[in-house]
Order: sequence, then C-alpha cells, then structure tokens
Amino acid sequence: MGKHWFKIVIAVSILGSSAGAVEITDSGQHFLADKSHEPKCLWRIQADLNADHIPEELLSLDKYRNGKAGHIWQVYIGTKGGFKVASKLISFRTGAAYIGHIQEIDEPGLLAYFPASSSQGALLSFHVKQGRLVERNLGQLRPQGSDVTMYQHYFALSNIVVEKKPLFGAECGEI
Repeated sequence: MGKHWFKIVIAVSILGSSAGAVEITDSGQHFLADKSHEPKCLWRIQADLNADHIPEELLSLDKYRNGKAGHIWQVYIGTKGGFKVASKLISFRTGAAYIGHIQEIDEPGLLAYFPASSSQGALLSFHVKQGRLVERNLGQLRPQGSDVTMYQHYFALSNIVVEKKPLFGAECGEI
C-alpha cells in the first residue's frame, strides 16, 4: 500500500502544479532557450504593469510578428526573486500601445489598439493581477471619429522604450 500511495502523490503533484509557477532569474535566457530559428535581435520592454514597484519584462524578437497585430511578446511577471512566465503570449504594435495608468479600468497596465478597418479597431488592456496576466477587451475605438481624443491621449506620444540587443553579431533594425 505504501508504494502505491507514494506514486499517487507524485502524480497529483505533477499534474496539479502550475506551469507559470516556476520562478526564473534570467528572462532573456529563458525566452531564447526554445527558439529554434536564428533571431537577429532580442527586444525587451521593462514596465511595471501592476504598480508593485517590481517591473515586468516583455520580450520579443525582430522577426517574431503577428501580422498587423504587431510583435508577439512573452510577458515575464516580476517577483521579488526574479520572474514568473505568463501563460499566454500577447501581441501589440509599440506605436499603438501605452504603458501607465488606464483611466477606463482605473488600473495600471498596457493598453493596445488593434486596427480592424480604416475607421475602427479593438482596444485591449493587459495588466497583472494576483501574479497573473489579465487581458481585457475594452471595446471598439474609432481613432479618427468619435474617439479621437482618447486615441490621441494614449497613443499620440508613445511612452514605450524598447531595448534592442543584437544576437550572434547581427545588427538590430528599427521597430
């Protein structure tokens, strides 16, 4: 009976563990570990998405894109001892994104605009709550119509700083 009980406990522990619960210390090394293609440039954004004074890191690669939605980013949630990997990748264009206090949800985070047509698009927010990345659809935005003031407030002057690190002796291009 003792052997079988031990096997059941191990199985429950493995199946019940959260993939995002592992804490890492080097987000860049973790991010690049499973990339089979040869990237030329690692992109990094550091931002505090939950106002806990511990910055999150968002990492992407120069060719890691999702069409018009922009670059694909892995979010690393900052902890006192390092980072936890968010379970979901996100996409956004740095020229149509804002980091800071988002009035519509009264929380800090990242706000991104995704064009759907020439006259409107979707507005999404990403923020960290209880150690998890939360995505919220804030509805449609008409940047050249009724929502021009809101669009200009958040996206006219991009406040996002992207640190670009060349890999394997390559050069980093523009965003």
